[in-house]
Amino acid sequence: MKQTCLINAKKDEKGIAGQARNDRPSRMKNHHLKRSNMRFLAIIILCGSILSCSQSDKALREAFQNPDNQYKPMPLLWLNGQMTTSGIEERLRDAKQLSGFGGVAPLPVSWGDARTEPTYLSDEYFDRYGDMLRFSEKQGTEVILYDDIDYPSGTAGGRLQKEYPQFTRKLLIKEETLIKGPKQVRLSRTDTTQLLMAASALNTSTLEVIDLAPFMKN
Repeated sequence: MKQTCLINAKKDEKGIAGQARNDRPSRMKNHHLKRSNMRFLAIIILCGSILSCSQSDKALREAFQNPDNQYKPMPLLWLNGQMTTSGIEERLRDAKQLSGFGGVAPLPVSWGDARTEPTYLSDEYFDRYGDMLRFSEKQGTEVILYDDIDYPSGTAGGRLQKEYPQFTRKLLIKEETLIKGPKQVRLSRTDTTQLLMAASALNTSTLEVIDLAPFMKN
């Protein structure tokens, strides 16, 4: 019985070993199939990534060649001289087609020969401003509202100082003049909008300060 059992056991071991040897090619075949599938999947993913990057680069290049208005400069547009409907359309058209601007911020001015006409805040002025809005909408550009006249803002073209002086800003301005002496010097001021607060002389060698108020006239 023991011998038979041993023989059977050996037979079983051979059978098992033989079966294992017979199964090895199928396992190797499945392994190769899995590796092939993985390569195929990796190639598909890689190709998909390349196509996606290529499309993204193309879209980026196109965006740079013709960017949306939000990415384009929108400078101050000085409203010099007389404003007319045809003149406004010409300037806005040039701003888009020649300069590539996505819009403008109209800036009226109140000084010299460049003074904006019609007068700032008049009915005619708002008519011309309406021309800017309508033509900008037509050509697909923007208008940024600059709610004042001149630069920097805050003066309302002198009306704030004239009508509400209590609300104007106060600041100190220092002016220096270098004089090598000894000699007699006469300085004058013609600006009547500013109040002269003090005048003094400084000896740059000794740092001595002399109050010039007793020497001032008018």
